[in-house]
Amino acid sequence: MTQPKFDQDFWEQLWSRTLREHADKVARRPPNAHLMAEAANLPPGRALDAGCGHGEDTLWLDWIEGNLATWMPERGHYDLVVCLYVHVTGSVEDLVRRMANAVAPGGTLFLVGHRPIDPSTGAPTTAADQVQVSVEGAVAALDPKVWDLVVAEERRAPPS
Repeated sequence: MTQPKFDQDFWEQLWSRTLREHADKVARRPPNAHLMAEAANLPPGRALDAGCGHGEDTLWLDWIEGNLATWMPERGHYDLVVCLYVHVTGSVEDLVRRMANAVAPGGTLFLVGHRPIDPSTGAPTTAADQVQVSVEGAVAALDPKVWDLVVAEERRAPPS
């Protein structure tokens, strides 16, 4: 079986079909539990959801349509930039740097990725053959002289 190409066309087709076939379920899904826990006490501001999937978090935040593989957001424009479970088509470091450049001084960059291996079983997950944002990749891409790491850890996915 050929691995899908996770490009803009792939995601447009997937989420269009998902919204067509399961609009009622998508509308009822709450925002990501990790996002809510970490961002709930942030002051209101301009937020970007980069890689918004079917949109349960964009309904809570804001969005711009663009190709995440190449799009360069406006520098220093957002108080919060969120990338949840994005499938990276280029390098993780490039994606993290582009999204980090969009964060305004004093703002927050929030990244969550899939684990390629299930820690409880050691079995490959559905993300095993995909490039994912990892803790190590994200930390390596951020200049420690510029960024204060508040949380940089692996966590279990919240129940869906």
